[in-house]
Amino acid sequence: MSSLKYLPWRSLFFASILAVIVMKAVDLVAASSLITLQSTAAIAQLLITPTGFIFIFVSGGLAVGALSVAFLETLERNRSVYVSTLWALVLCLLISLWLGSQLALPGLGLVQLTQGHGISAALGVFWRGKRYWR
Repeated sequence: MSSLKYLPWRSLFFASILAVIVMKAVDLVAASSLITLQSTAAIAQLLITPTGFIFIFVSGGLAVGALSVAFLETLERNRSVYVSTLWALVLCLLISLWLGSQLALPGLGLVQLTQGHGISAALGVFWRGKRYWR
């Protein structure tokens, strides 16, 4: 427990908030582009199906997790990342997802705090950061 106070909390929160902001921007652009597409477009028809929605839902969580690790690597170049740092990043990412879900912005729902997004975000963190826990 005493090792928790030595984690780079500022960098962790900044990386997770930055990842959520970037994904929220991608979410807004994707939603606006789907609105401008015709309803007969193949991509719009694919996204309307339950399988397409699940694919977007899971890939959004994976992307948020992977982006947060990428931003953490950029911010913490002089420090090494450990498994405890990745778990703390997951915690910061869940808090940031909650903050992002409190914003009443339209979109596809790529930035939400649900059980599916939380699990896929944690998977994205450990998938991108696998060289740190192996």
